[in-house]
Formats: sequence, structure tokens, C-alpha cells
Amino acid sequence: MVRSAQRFPLCVSLLCTAGCGISWIKASHELHQAEYGSSTNPAADRSITFALLRNGLVICVPAALAGIGRIGQSSIYLKSGSVSTWGAYLGKYRLLMTLALLGAFALAASLLPQFQLVLKRRSLRKSREKCMVAFRCTALYTIPCAVLFLTTAQPMLQMLFSKGELNGLYSILKVLAITVIFYGLAFMLGSVLFAAELYYSIWIAVLVSVLVRLVSFSVMSSALKLDLYAGAYSDALSAFVLCLILLGMVRQQLKIAVSWLRVFLAPLLAGILMALVCLLCSQVILKNAASPVRMLVSAVVGLLVYFVSTVVLKGATRRELNCFAAGDVLIELASTMRLL
Repeated sequence: MVRSAQRFPLCVSLLCTAGCGISWIKASHELHQAEYGSSTNPAADRSITFALLRNGLVICVPAALAGIGRIGQSSIYLKSGSVSTWGAYLGKYRLLMTLALLGAFALAASLLPQFQLVLKRRSLRKSREKCMVAFRCTALYTIPCAVLFLTTAQPMLQMLFSKGELNGLYSILKVLAITVIFYGLAFMLGSVLFAAELYYSIWIAVLVSVLVRLVSFSVMSSALKLDLYAGAYSDALSAFVLCLILLGMVRQQLKIAVSWLRVFLAPLLAGILMALVCLLCSQVILKNAASPVRMLVSAVVGLLVYFVSTVVLKGATRRELNCFAAGDVLIELASTMRLL
């Protein structure tokens, strides 16, 4: 059973790789027809193939490294741990963290064209300004996610996973809250390096973070006997190292200085208010209510308080709100509440 659990992620990775290969071949043919029509041009074919391969590797290499790190982490745990327990960890805590990070990844991807534009113009002032806006947007998104993990871990897990293992280990989700912030910043920093075509820098940073995760997880699980908490702590340490390396590369290559006080001050203050409100709703007012009610009411009220606080504290201006998918709705809401 352990061997089959170890083979499953590898099989999924191989299937995904095959799918990417088929998609790449199809895209190469379609792009050639779109640009050159039906005429044959070997030089154009090679140029398109090389461009697609290069751009595909930029995404595939970090994804493959992350997958290898996860397989290695699973192999280390399954030497002495339970398959069902590790599966519950990946299917609950890691799943929730991944869902939260999808928004951070989408935000970084949406700002990529703007990074490419300002970097091609080689304007240091505009590049720094755009990076500051992007980092503030990342902080505005990741901090409320972390607050929800910290303050509503119990009702969240009880609402989403009412049955199964690990229902009592709510603190693991609280440890992963800080991981969301670091990975969110890492996505945005990676987007800046991607726009600057510093692909090898991204690969090196991801490789180092994977090694840190595996080594720290091995030490924490075997020497310190932290069991599943070793996974959460090693993920947090890996995210911190990844963020730190990418930040150093951005500062070194692009000469961009980041004022972290401006980035985090307003979201942190708003996050503290949101945490107090969420705890008040979840632990006091709705203490005896059903888990879905505790979770949903606490989240809605807390997010509303966070939104109002960030706008009042000037942490979220029209420029930052425009960067989000529902930016127009958020701006209209703030205007209706006479906050802008």
C-alpha cells in the first residue's frame, strides 16, 4: 500500500508531462499556420519550437521540482507513518493552502504583462513603482487568507471535512497561514524575474527551497518527532527561503529597493482588526452555533472589516483595487460606503 501511494504522484506527473507534450506539439503547428499560413518554412518552425520549448520549461521546471519535493517528502514520511494520515494531511491542509495560493498565483500572472512593459522601457522609477503596487496587492490578498486560517481553523475544517482523520489537529492549518504569505510574495517576485527573462534564477531559487524542505522535513520528522507538524513547519521554512532568495535576486538584478513598511503596515493593522472580529464572532458570539454558520459569518464580517480598514488606512487605493479581478466592484463598493 505504501509503494502504491508513492507511485501515484509519479504516475500523475508522467500523465501531466505527456499532456503538456501533446499540447506543445499541437500549439507549435497552430502557431506556425497562424503566422506563416500553409507554407513550409523550416527556419520558422525551429524558431517557434525553440520559443515554445523555452517558455514551457520556465513553468515546467519549477513545477517538476516542486513535484519531486512533494514525492520526496511523502517517501520520507511513509517510511514510518500511516498512508491514510499523510493522505488526509495532503487532502485537507495542503489542499486548503493550495486553493488560497491559486488567487496569489493568478494575481502575479495578471500583472506579468505590466512588468514586461515597464522593464522593456528600462525605467527604474516606474519599475520600482509597479513592484511596490504589486507587493501591496499581494499583501492585501494573502494577509486576510492567513487570518482566516489562524482564527477559523476549527470551524473551517469541521465545515469542509466533517469526517475522517486529523479533525483535532487544527493548529497545523495555523502554521500554514504564514506559508500562504511567503508563497504569495514568492509568486509575485517570480513574476518580476520572469518578466526580466531571468529564468535560471527562478529555477535555482525553487531548487534550493525544495532541498531546504526535504532536509528540514527529514530532521523534524525523525530527530524532533514532530510527525505531521514537520510537514507544516518545513513548508513554512521552504516558503520563507524561496521568498528570501527571489527577493535578493530581484534587488541584485533590477536594483529595486522595497519599502516593506509601506507594503505591510496597513494590511497588517487591518489584519489585526479582522482577526479580533473573527475571533469575537467565532469564539464568543457564535460559539455554540453550527460550524458552517460560525465559519461563514465570521469570514464575511471579518473580510468586510478588513476591506474597510485597508481603504481607510490608505493601504488599498483605486490603483491597488484595480489590480484584482473584481476591482471595479470593489471600487464601487468603497465609493458607495464613501471610503474613496
